[in-house]
Amino acid sequence: MSLTKEQFITEFKDIALKLYAAPLDDLSTQQLYQALALLTRSYIGQPWAETKKRYDQEETKQVFYFSIEFLPGRLLQSNLLNLGILSEVEAGLNELGLRPQKIFDAEADPGLGNGGLGRLASAFMDAMASVGMAGNGNGIRYQYGLFKQAFVNGYQVELPDDWMRNGFAWETRKENRAVTVKFGGWVELRPSRSGNLRVTYHNTDDVLAVPYDVAMVGYHNQVVNNLRLWSAEAPINAGTDFTLEQKERINQITQILYPDDSDASGKQLRLRQEYFFTSAGIQSIVRHYRRTHNSMAGFADRVAIHINDTHPAMAIPELMRVLMDDEHVSWDEAWRITLKVMSYTNHTLLSEALEVWPIDMFSGMVPRIYQIIQEIDRRFRLVFVPQFGQALIGLRRLVTDRCGWPISHQLVPMRSMAWPQFIVSCLKKTSCMTCIKSFQNGSITRQTASRRGVGFKLAIDHFPTFWIKKLGQLGEKTRWHCGSCMTSPMIPVFSTT
Repeated sequence: MSLTKEQFITEFKDIALKLYAAPLDDLSTQQLYQALALLTRSYIGQPWAETKKRYDQEETKQVFYFSIEFLPGRLLQSNLLNLGILSEVEAGLNELGLRPQKIFDAEADPGLGNGGLGRLASAFMDAMASVGMAGNGNGIRYQYGLFKQAFVNGYQVELPDDWMRNGFAWETRKENRAVTVKFGGWVELRPSRSGNLRVTYHNTDDVLAVPYDVAMVGYHNQVVNNLRLWSAEAPINAGTDFTLEQKERINQITQILYPDDSDASGKQLRLRQEYFFTSAGIQSIVRHYRRTHNSMAGFADRVAIHINDTHPAMAIPELMRVLMDDEHVSWDEAWRITLKVMSYTNHTLLSEALEVWPIDMFSGMVPRIYQIIQEIDRRFRLVFVPQFGQALIGLRRLVTDRCGWPISHQLVPMRSMAWPQFIVSCLKKTSCMTCIKSFQNGSITRQTASRRGVGFKLAIDHFPTFWIKKLGQLGEKTRWHCGSCMTSPMIPVFSTT
């Protein structure tokens, strides 16, 4: 965009006066930051609206990146840089006798992520906007980050990361785009005239998911994509009053990044978090698509959903649920759409880092999702047990007597992978690194400690009959694709211990 130093000075003085009814000399550094951030948002608004309008008018296929973490860092300086006006703004601030870097440093680092997972997600958001790709983020609006480190009398202490104490200048609340996420209760299935099952939910524990949108500004290209963060609130139901205890239980869903899950209540909260933002995101995507389309037939041509690690894995059965229950699509058609739409990035091979949920907890909290997973499991076994036997396929079941998993990563395809090109698993009782190094044509991008009994999966180019029969015998000429990217075929195996 085009902006002169003189124009910036005039607009900055004007917005600071409107906000605080005081001259610049009387404002604190935090107030100066808030004024500058609000002015920068006004510069972003038009290209943001134009980008969304263009995507809709041209029916551009859009990527939706689901991640429980985003770690964007401070946004003021980077947004000014991407808009192409950083030097003019710094010159104007200097002329006003202000120190630009001091104002930039007043911004709190958003506590939306912790480490590599969140940084990768935000790097993808930056990259997609900068190359002009229609990419959207989907995550959680945490009130508190993981923790803040400090040193007191020479000792390291952990303090709450109250990063939103002064608000988050870059978010836009969209209560008109809120959706309802249902937990618990029970599900009634009845045949409909079309032959499909009609679903009725009873006694559910409803939570209102309210989106807050954050602009992701592309570098010097007038492209502004969207990062949607969901906040949990009590539904506004006529005749229903919520107690403070009920509201607190709802607020806990988006209160803190990675709550302690060392006990049952912590595990339940983690599960609620994961289903909350995946369900809200899927519902929002389908609703946006249906605004301009009469059927779901072309959904996979307009939407690609990418799962960043295992936390959003319930997006897959949730999409099946929305397609079947809300859009009245048959199972076969819903599964075809889901296979085309979903892709997945793996981040670890360590069994203790892969999520396993007790069946009673999972089925009680998301009963309809559990029903869908059971059916996926049944169909998976129906196809492959006759070919390869119960002993082998039983190792890869989605649901066992002891544990259940929120989604079948055996069935998560690489982008454009069709049903015959199935993802299968290899459970090796040898060193991971020894096995990986034996892949003659592989490209390894992740370091993994030598570990006995680690399960891992690798998608192969062709239907895996040869591979399943040769389980444990790695052929030298087999082609392997390893790595962690937008179309990563490395799929985790969930330990049953």
